[in-house]
Amino acid sequence: MQNDCNRVGAAMSIIPAFAGAALILFASPAKAQVAAEADPAIVVTAARQKQTLDQESTASRLGLSLREVPASVEIIDGDLIRLRGDRSIVEAVTRGTGISSVATPGNGQTALSARGFSGQGSVMQLLDGTRLFVGAGTLTFPFDPWTVERIEILRGPASVIYGEGAIGGAINVVSKRPDPSRMQYDAEVGVGSFDSARIGLGVGGPIGNGLSFRVDGSHQRSGGWLDRNDSSRSLALSASLRWDIDPRLSIILSHDHGNNQPFPYFGMPLVNGVADRRLRRINYNVSDYEMRFIDDWTRLAVEWRPTDDVQVRSSGWRLHSNRNWRNAERFVFVPASEQVIRSSYIAINHDQEQWGNRTDISLSRPIFGLENRLLLGVEANSISFRHTNNAPFAGSSTVNALAFDPGRFLFVSPFGPGFATDTTQIAVFAEDRLKLTPALSIVAGLRHDDNNVSRDDLRNAAQSFDSQLNATTWRLGLVWDAAPGISLYGQYGTGTDPLGALITTNFAQRDFGLTTGRQVEAGVKASLLSGKLELTAALFDIVKKRLLSPDPANPQVVQQVGQRSARGIESTLNWQVNSRLSIEANGSWLEARFDDFAEVVGGVPVSRVGNTPPQVPRITANLWARWQPVERLLLQGGLRHIGARWVDNANRLELPAYTVADAGLRWTLSPNIALDARLSNVFDAYYAVTSYGVNQWILGEPRRIDLRVSAAF
Repeated sequence: MQNDCNRVGAAMSIIPAFAGAALILFASPAKAQVAAEADPAIVVTAARQKQTLDQESTASRLGLSLREVPASVEIIDGDLIRLRGDRSIVEAVTRGTGISSVATPGNGQTALSARGFSGQGSVMQLLDGTRLFVGAGTLTFPFDPWTVERIEILRGPASVIYGEGAIGGAINVVSKRPDPSRMQYDAEVGVGSFDSARIGLGVGGPIGNGLSFRVDGSHQRSGGWLDRNDSSRSLALSASLRWDIDPRLSIILSHDHGNNQPFPYFGMPLVNGVADRRLRRINYNVSDYEMRFIDDWTRLAVEWRPTDDVQVRSSGWRLHSNRNWRNAERFVFVPASEQVIRSSYIAINHDQEQWGNRTDISLSRPIFGLENRLLLGVEANSISFRHTNNAPFAGSSTVNALAFDPGRFLFVSPFGPGFATDTTQIAVFAEDRLKLTPALSIVAGLRHDDNNVSRDDLRNAAQSFDSQLNATTWRLGLVWDAAPGISLYGQYGTGTDPLGALITTNFAQRDFGLTTGRQVEAGVKASLLSGKLELTAALFDIVKKRLLSPDPANPQVVQQVGQRSARGIESTLNWQVNSRLSIEANGSWLEARFDDFAEVVGGVPVSRVGNTPPQVPRITANLWARWQPVERLLLQGGLRHIGARWVDNANRLELPAYTVADAGLRWTLSPNIALDARLSNVFDAYYAVTSYGVNQWILGEPRRIDLRVSAAF
């Protein structure tokens, strides 16, 4: 480990020289002149970025535009993410409508909340339209916006498109891919508060004979705002090769690699139920903590159009993930002695491999004289997962709350193989859009999944088992072009979620099925003022059934009878006020509750009916504005508001609402080079992003400043 750190440190030491050389090379007069005349890539503009209601999205595999999909869909462009200075996928996504972060080290620091449902088992995350199966509730990839072309947010049940695990919604990260029409070079280098540094490089374009390529890479490091936080660093690489064999046949081979070592911050213990500012920057983890995620994702995609009305697509993939923990994770503050009791000394290794393929065929042919597009497909995945750990995670230590020796990890419980699972998933799916009239369309989808989980308990063979989990989901919607630029839609859809994570279904869950849900949604999508103003609004009602709830007559017997619901309204506005000013705003209001649920407390079932589920804010809102006062200068800034959230089913402990302001400017040095400055958390708000358990708050980052030089040719 120490040698790895030394090598990474040495690599970081050459970044400034490497970045400087790259910028000098890119900015050579000849190249700059050509780039400026051909396609200047860095231009100060207050114009809204590339999303329009006519843009296609993966919310449907039929290639429908945002306007044509009977669902609430949002696209965040990668250039906009980087212009804002967002440093992670989670930071970028939570600027979307109704999305909030519940990211903790225990879920890979990537979990989200949407439409009243939270966590990796209800808000699915995908890469290039392909789901990443969550291991033990932990998803760690992708994490870096540098390699991202765009992020698509589909709110509400998405199981009919992607399978189980998406009742709250789905987040699809689309990677940068080759542009066969032109060469492009991108670079950025930046430094910031807390001894942070970043470099990103990218190049791509045609290389002849129908071949084109794209390569991107970035490296980040940070000393962090907490004490003893000197190990946060990451490396993200993405490469792809495209071969256009002829105008009707193309092949893309791509590979993405992530090596992420975030700081394992498990939060601040509460003092008598409140946050004590004295503990804000204290890290109670052990001195030899470890958290490292290594992911490799390879994909081969083929697209063939044998005729103008037939399209065949096939994509195969292989993912390998290795994740390592070694941390003390639970902290309890003792007021009388001002000491902290540390427990849950957890050491874990996840080794996961996923192979899969999805193939579909679409046909565009009239039915009874009506325009129709039909898609049929099949998808299969095979996932092997091995969990090595030191369960039951014993060990505890007591330290002074304000001045202490962090000590080293306690291996009280032996570290060794825990369990292994083999999961197979096979799905068949269909989608169809029928235009009943030029203005009215019906869009339908159907999917059936067969999931088999085989678990081998490596410590207690009696708890090994096979489990079959099947589901059929569907969606039916109408889209009506009520007036030029204005579309109304309605939808009824169903979805399923696992009780935890599908590939780590445990012995206690072996006899239970998937939870089920249904959603009713209606909305409007409008493009007005010649496209300068775009508005969307959606009303929704979701019910999720078959939760686990104890039998009131016998609390030791768990039944799958519970129910929870969520209903609310969401709205977005994108307004190009004039050539110098643009405004983006969104907001959501949500009412979520347990409709039928009892929790065992002290051996007795206690009703939680009417309570709000944990980690679900009633209100979320985002505002972002860009103003160009002079030709070379762009000013930008925004607000992010997250409402109060409960952290327990009893609704006794609450995370307060918070509002964070960010500001930035971009000064264009030349048509191809720009200088960016960003001030995050302008007013140094003291707030909790989420909680780790009930009595630990994971605090948001204090005020920080980042400086960056960007170049594009």
